Amino acid sequence: FLILSIVVAVMWYVGIAWSVGTTLPLLQAENSTLATADAMTNAWHGKWAGILLVIGGVLGILSSWNAFLIGGSRLLYAMSKARMLPAFLSKLHPKYKTPSNAILLIGGLATLAPLFGRKMLVWIVDAGGFGIVIAYTCVAISFLVLRYREPDMVRPFRIPAGKLVGMITIALSFGILMLYMPGMPSALTPIEWWIFFGWTVLGIALYGYARVKYPGISESIMAEELRELKIVNQLWLKDNPPKQ
Repeated sequence: FLILSIVVAVMWYVGIAWSVGTTLPLLQAENSTLATADAMTNAWHGKWAGILLVIGGVLGILSSWNAFLIGGSRLLYAMSKARMLPAFLSKLHPKYKTPSNAILLIGGLATLAPLFGRKMLVWIVDAGGFGIVIAYTCVAISFLVLRYREPDMVRPFRIPAGKLVGMITIALSFGILMLYMPGMPSALTPIEWWIFFGWTVLGIALYGYARVKYPGISESIMAEELRELKIVNQLWLKDNPPKQ
């Protein structure tokens, strides 16, 4: 079902691109600021259709915003536990056991972000997109490394030809990274490069601070996570013994 959902999502976006391209004349598309909404207006012969699509798009953005709020707050929580960020960000809500301070911080920043203006948001999104692709590339590399270092690790979700899939994913990830390089269609602007390098320097500084101020904290957290993972693996093997 996971792979099927990805295929359906790709087909959905391809269908959107095809419908907009066939519904909106080229001249109108070149002068449009919301091509998809204008295409809906043309297709249904009424502005109400374009407005309805914009409302749906806003609701979709809010749902994505919710996902980033959850993911971002957990990231701040993890970094706080590793002593890379102030300790108050790892405080858990007494009832719901959620990182309440981290959620409030991320929520506040996300609420204020639209006030920066479109140009500033484009800079942040583009620079952040490059960082996200780097993160995905690291995940793909880790996926492949684990296939070689931990071949017997319990994997409830198995991928056929896992090593080949990992190699292809890494190659595609580097291909996407190249799109951000100078001279490419999606190249970052000088300001976006400065934002990216600023985040990189800040990350290195926080990591170095944690290593110097709290030596061994990252290793102890990793060791604890590995210990818990081994316990989960043992329980899984107990309930799902290997077939003879």
